[in-house]
Amino acid sequence: MRNILFLGGNGFLGKNVTAYYQNTPGMPEGIHFIVTGRSFDGTLRNIPGKITYCALDFSNKETLSMLFEKYAISEVFH
Repeated sequence: MRNILFLGGNGFLGKNVTAYYQNTPGMPEGIHFIVTGRSFDGTLRNIPGKITYCALDFSNKETLSMLFEKYAISEVFH
């Protein structure tokens, strides 16, 4: 499983990449996005095993360390 962390994923790039991943047939299996942002609107929903949304301030080192430990992050986009 590749766990990919999106920092600031509530913006244009994060929303569009995750939407593309959700809506495109034939996307590779085994990819899990952990999407962070300071807040999220009600239209974004967790998809078990594919996308997890976390509202947090990623400038907090302790919170960020917890995400890396919990999800074994392999890649980061910002």
